[in-house]
Amino acid sequence: MELIKQVKATMKLARISSAWGVVGGLLLLVVTLSTGCIKTTGANVQTSTKILFASTCSGNYEIYTMSPDGSEVVQITEDGTDNREPDWAPNGSQIAFKSTRNDEGTNPEGDFEIFVMDADGSNIKQLTHDSRDDRHPVFSADGKIIYYVSMTAEGHFQLHSVGVNDGAVKQLTEMVGGVKMPAVSSDEGWLLFQTDGGAETNDTQEIYKMRPDGSELTRLTNNSAHDKVPHFSLDGNYITFQSKRDGDYEVYRMKADGSEQTRLTRVEGKDKRTSWSPDGKKISFQSTRTGHWEIYTMNSDGSEQKQLTSGDCDSHMPKWSGYLPQK
Repeated sequence: MELIKQVKATMKLARISSAWGVVGGLLLLVVTLSTGCIKTTGANVQTSTKILFASTCSGNYEIYTMSPDGSEVVQITEDGTDNREPDWAPNGSQIAFKSTRNDEGTNPEGDFEIFVMDADGSNIKQLTHDSRDDRHPVFSADGKIIYYVSMTAEGHFQLHSVGVNDGAVKQLTEMVGGVKMPAVSSDEGWLLFQTDGGAETNDTQEIYKMRPDGSELTRLTNNSAHDKVPHFSLDGNYITFQSKRDGDYEVYRMKADGSEQTRLTRVEGKDKRTSWSPDGKKISFQSTRTGHWEIYTMNSDGSEQKQLTSGDCDSHMPKWSGYLPQK
């Protein structure tokens, strides 16, 4: 059944790239776009990590996984609604995401709510039921809660948490202008987020960190351009983010204290939404440099940028897993 599921996903993604037509299992399957047929070879691909992403290649946003080289593409969701912003649980057993789905009549208005599912797409569970716009879910380091942002009555997004098991919701910030795009250090010591404008930052989006209890709020970026979507390296020493300080959105890296801010991408087009490999050597990101949102990887210093996806659809929001157990 798993091999059939992978073949089905690969055929759906045939529009993305012939390079994507590689799936795992006992055999390596290659989709030949010119004929639409599937050929087999004797290769056997193994990997200890996966990249989550969302793509419109099936017609709407659905969630997929692939290996770090762009092979072994597997479609995880398939319900015709809008499923995006996936995030791995630390142990790789679950995936959090936002969705407009209404599987059991619990989201009749079709708002973005936060959901969690097993890594194979089973056991989908809705965690928020507030009939508001809930976005950007990320797991805590212990996998017990999910941080996300939710639209409040004041009309701004604020940081919240929800228990994976009990569904208990707690609001964590009351920042002027609101916040978006939370991220968590692997030791749970810090939360990152971007402000969403407001007088405190002269209406620019800037990056802050704070302790999970709300203490030690610290501003990390401070300039007239938007700095946003921060993400910790697994060891917590570095943060990647996107900035418009040089005219267009590019990927930057800084130390966890905000020092040594360094530009990593220098190609025409928007470069956004980074995620670190578990060994800290690679960074995944999305870019419009080909005309569509596609997913790339590069070394942590910005070198050896490699395109993983391609096609006439959009693929973005990559999230790198930790080391997964081998089956």
